Amino acid sequence: MADSKRLESAYTWTAVTVNTILPTCRGVYIGITGDYDFSTDASTWVKFTSCQAGSVLPLNASAARANSGGGAPATGAIVFLY
Repeated sequence: MADSKRLESAYTWTAVTVNTILPTCRGVYIGITGDYDFSTDASTWVKFTSCQAGSVLPLNASAARANSGGGAPATGAIVFLY
């Protein structure tokens, strides 16, 4: 049987407002357009540029930060979907 490629809705979520490791998410909602860094272990970061508000990134991330200086994202900028 082939792997399913269907998209399922999130059953819970959390806004990322601190620089800490969170449980690994199933997707990332972008609430404010900007450049953001994502990580699975908070030691290796990948920069995503020009993330558009209202988009959902299919990432399994456990940490996120604002790219300009590596600080915590603004409230509502990044929401982890579970």
